[in-house]
Amino acid sequence: MEVLPIEEPPMDVSEDDEEENIPNFMPDESGDEDQDEYSDDDRAHQNQIFVHELRLWALKHKVPHIVLNDLLQTLRKTTNFYLPKDSRTFLKTPVGVGKEIASVAGGQLWYQGIETALQQFLRVMPQSIDSLVLNLSMDGLPLHNSGATEFWPILMQLYGIPDVPIMVIGVFCGTTKPDNVEEYLRPLVSELNHLLNNGIFINGRRISVALRAIIADTPARSLIKGVVGHNGFHACLKCKIVGKRFERKMIFEGTAEDRTDAEFRSGAYCIGHQKRPTPLLDVKGMDIIKDIPIADDLHLLHLGIMKRLLLGYVLGSLKPYKKWSEDEQERISNLLVRIKLPTEFQRSTRALKFIKFWKGSEFRTFLHHISIPLLKGSITDSAYHHFKLFFMAVTLLSSNYYKQYWDFAGKLLNQFVEDFSVIYGRGYLTSNFHNLVHVAADVKRFGPLPTISSYPFENKLQHIKRLGNRNGWFLTKNNEIVRYNRASETAGQFVIEGHKILRKKPAFSYPRSAEIIFNYTATIEDLSPEAVRINVCDVKCKFVVVSLDEGVTFHFSPLTHTLQQ
Repeated sequence: MEVLPIEEPPMDVSEDDEEENIPNFMPDESGDEDQDEYSDDDRAHQNQIFVHELRLWALKHKVPHIVLNDLLQTLRKTTNFYLPKDSRTFLKTPVGVGKEIASVAGGQLWYQGIETALQQFLRVMPQSIDSLVLNLSMDGLPLHNSGATEFWPILMQLYGIPDVPIMVIGVFCGTTKPDNVEEYLRPLVSELNHLLNNGIFINGRRISVALRAIIADTPARSLIKGVVGHNGFHACLKCKIVGKRFERKMIFEGTAEDRTDAEFRSGAYCIGHQKRPTPLLDVKGMDIIKDIPIADDLHLLHLGIMKRLLLGYVLGSLKPYKKWSEDEQERISNLLVRIKLPTEFQRSTRALKFIKFWKGSEFRTFLHHISIPLLKGSITDSAYHHFKLFFMAVTLLSSNYYKQYWDFAGKLLNQFVEDFSVIYGRGYLTSNFHNLVHVAADVKRFGPLPTISSYPFENKLQHIKRLGNRNGWFLTKNNEIVRYNRASETAGQFVIEGHKILRKKPAFSYPRSAEIIFNYTATIEDLSPEAVRINVCDVKCKFVVVSLDEGVTFHFSPLTHTLQQ
């Protein structure tokens, strides 16, 4: 194994390298007797702010540790800010994370907590901030496309502070969703109540904490509230409407009296709606009906209604209308791919042949910016006029600028749902379409749709999934774990460059040491910053890597079909 030359040997991370044990600023070495306008306290404060902002930037943009190490080295040489040498110290990577992993019904739960996450991100709190308002989110995602393992992270967003990234405060891992909601949510509820009552102390200042909303998709909302799923007769979370079986589907026609927090707490909905107790009822000041919105634009409006309509036009699944002909689909696809979007849009529009693979953001772009000019003349006049009810309502509810029209937008959505059965048939009035009648109420309580959207949380979920799915780890024939960086070919020899794990241990010792089947555990702190080169013939196998704490600790297991003698 060849070690790549580096300009300066890497420094081991130890307690001596912690920021708290050294001065907050570098002294001015100019020797100039004239003092500048800044005192030592000013410099220390500037250093804290700079370090805080740089840390947020690195976390927000997922800067690799090796890149951040180079940046820190450059800044140490060219500025007077004090910065540690190693990215792990700089990012305050926690140690001993495995101690927070507990066995619960159906799997394991890692809970680091709200306060720990906040202390990590908010070491420097601007004086203008004296309160923190939290959005929480719970959702499930499969760790592998063909496996049974699921993650159910508990995520947190600081409302009104967009520069702070989404934080992970807990993760459930199991082969199904959490079997016991009490075990899943009780640590969160207990800590949340403590913070709601006492606030949090950051740098000696007491900051009040408030819960704004819990944002989740339909299955997650049912899970955390302990209520029947979306196909139940009494499935609506907001009103007492009773569904009907029609053409093998559950449909919801009309409106009904609103549910209330008081009736939920009294057990008035135990028949048909409430299935099991939920610890969320213990959250101080929470309205169990109103504080869990259903107006999530990603799942309800974009991947729900807009996708349903557009697939209906393309595939002909919206009776009595026929699907677009091949010529019509080709014409529309050509228009879609030729559309030039501003730089604010990360995705360009794709042809209709890829519509089953469109992301939520693509349906969002289509709805808000493309649908009106493109659908005109492509669907019947009655369907087009009906669609405009939906389009205008969603547009009005998407910005505070249109706040005076929010009541009107609610009426438009009611009309859209009411007319849907006339144009397409009553069999399409499933829970998604019924939920539209409650969207305006959520917006009037919380604000425009983007402020209660699950898009930021969904992006974080995909990041967590990528951490577990990355095929960037392998075991050498010397039983060294290496993270793949890149490969090259020299004189017909393929060489892999990467970073090895310096310390690892068997994942278990009973009934035999897991080392004989190459199952190991290690932490991110064990990853060497020093690059190594390995001949491809020295690779023993690929590893599958699972992390329950967003990339801090890892469990390594081999892809057995890749094992080499």
